[in-house]
Amino acid sequence: EAAIKGMIQSIEQAEKFPGRYPVYTPPVEHRANPAEPVPRRARSADPPQQAARKYQPGVPYRLYRSTRLLSREHLLDPMYLSTLASTVAELVSIEGPIHHDLLIERLKELHGVQRAGSNVQANIESALRSAAQDGLVTHEHRSPFYRRKGKSLRSFRLPIDGLRRPIEQVAADEIALAVLYLVEDQFGVAEDQLPAAVARLFGIERLPSESADLIRAVTDDLVQKGALRRSGSQLHLA
Repeated sequence: EAAIKGMIQSIEQAEKFPGRYPVYTPPVEHRANPAEPVPRRARSADPPQQAARKYQPGVPYRLYRSTRLLSREHLLDPMYLSTLASTVAELVSIEGPIHHDLLIERLKELHGVQRAGSNVQANIESALRSAAQDGLVTHEHRSPFYRRKGKSLRSFRLPIDGLRRPIEQVAADEIALAVLYLVEDQFGVAEDQLPAAVARLFGIERLPSESADLIRAVTDDLVQKGALRRSGSQLHLA
């Protein structure tokens, strides 16, 4: 491009002063190796890639909403056992693992029933047994938690408006996910501060000592299983 530009300038000068002055083509910059590409400005190095998280942050608790019309009679009248069993299975599929007490409260709310008397509780127990027999709900012996068979949590669940669970209503595997997330997120956590930190994830500001013991028991289990390791007073991912 520089050579062509110089030639055009020479021609213009020759037309202005024909025969009077010699016209020279402006010198062109030459590189030692014409094939060598023009140097480019060095690009800044790409930012380092962050390592993928192993344990995910919490997600909002998802409430079950029935796609069909529910009646209070479904909860009060034992003749609607199959209907109630279907509702129980669908609720557990969405909200499981769910504590037995919370399950009753959610069924009352869904059916517009204020009080769970002996009749209502008996109907719920029958519906739970029916759903379990059909393989739709699983319940470990002596455990107050119900869950869908073959379904496991990937993240612990955060409180939402109108629903804040005490630690006693959070299953051990869900507490474990919260513990592991905190330890990974903080690159280690002081063990004595862990129960209160886990409780805050579930929206609990004042943690009773019995609830703190539940979190400690889950933490001890994670250490025994090799998911966590102790280093002095600190806990780290193993």
